[in-house]
Amino acid sequence: MLVISALTGRVTTCLALSFVKLARIRWISSFESVRDRPCLTRAGRHQVARCMVLATCFVWSATHGLADDCQTQTAQPEVAQKASQGTLHYTVTPKTSEIELDGKLWLIAELRNSGREPITVFWGEYAYPKMYHFDITHESGCRLPTTRGFPNDWLPRSAEARYMVTIEPGTSLKYEIALARFIGRNGQETYFRRPGKYRVEPSLFVATTEILDFETGETRPTGLGSWTGRLEAEPFTISVMGEADVVNEGVRLYGQIVNHLGAPVPNALIFASIRVTPGPFDQRVFEYLAKIDQAISDEMGRFEFVRLPASSRFFELTTITNDFPITQSKIENNPPEPERQLLQTKVELPEGITLKGRVVDAQGKPWDDVRFEAGPHRYGFSDIDGQFVLRGMKIADAYKIRLWRRGFSEAIVQVSHEVATSGTWTVILQRALEE
Repeated sequence: MLVISALTGRVTTCLALSFVKLARIRWISSFESVRDRPCLTRAGRHQVARCMVLATCFVWSATHGLADDCQTQTAQPEVAQKASQGTLHYTVTPKTSEIELDGKLWLIAELRNSGREPITVFWGEYAYPKMYHFDITHESGCRLPTTRGFPNDWLPRSAEARYMVTIEPGTSLKYEIALARFIGRNGQETYFRRPGKYRVEPSLFVATTEILDFETGETRPTGLGSWTGRLEAEPFTISVMGEADVVNEGVRLYGQIVNHLGAPVPNALIFASIRVTPGPFDQRVFEYLAKIDQAISDEMGRFEFVRLPASSRFFELTTITNDFPITQSKIENNPPEPERQLLQTKVELPEGITLKGRVVDAQGKPWDDVRFEAGPHRYGFSDIDGQFVLRGMKIADAYKIRLWRRGFSEAIVQVSHEVATSGTWTVILQRALEE
């Protein structure tokens, strides 16, 4: 009886230990906590199965004098926890669901780590259009461009250490973004000039992986590694207040963007400007052009502006694309009338060329993220091999290009048409510390 009691006690002890082990499983991790219902995941089922197998082994080992082996599995749950990966969730929340016509929309972008491991990520100081991207569509089907400038397809590959942030499990980062006509560093230029409902589809794209030394220009890995990739947030709808008839006020201007061969050009950015006479408190002396709206061409190259001021003598359109030279078009509004008018135009983009080159330091080392500029709205950045490409340049005899990178002195070069388009010329940057 004493032997049976001892065996029974050892069996009971092992069973108790196995169920204690089962209880020690982190239920929040084993269950899908992102849903408010207890749905056991595959990892959780595997943990339960392992514990039941252990319990069976304990019973067998107790009856065969091997019950001490139940002490060898205590680290299993911790190993499983460390093997699981953290998960990032991106959300964008508007501060209000309604704004005034031509108003400003404030958004809160949040990146949350719902996993069990810290995650290092770039969280930029500027509202880069490619990083914090918004597809905005009016209920009429009209798309709204959000721009800080053009081109907007560049993201830094390196940044100051303070912008490489580690998100601990269960915590998040937040960033406030303004979509408005007048913007700061945390804003994107957007014009809400039509009343009605707008659907906003946000996404996040991170490409930055290294820490930049702002004095020397050198880069180094973050040390912890950094997350890169694309995340999509849930879309939402906002309302722009105003009477529907307001779109019939002033002048409506529509047209099409085509290339030199007559083919439609989609995704062209078009700025609409008017001539403004300085007021009594304006520091400017002469008339100047003021941007009042922007549009983006659709798949057929079509675009439209509404509510342009009928009193303006003319409207100037600036068309910007990556592949064609910047084009200015002057649309006469003669004679200006207070009544609504309908104007139509076609903008033909001239043929352009592509500049190609390479940038290195005095030792011949290629450098990426070197900013090169060849005029307004004509800039880009070199790649990891030091190569830079600038498309859509006007055909000219020579080109003046500025190049700059942190830690180096600015270089200004003038090259002929033949050299600029050959792709064989190299620019040597001098370090600022060597001067």
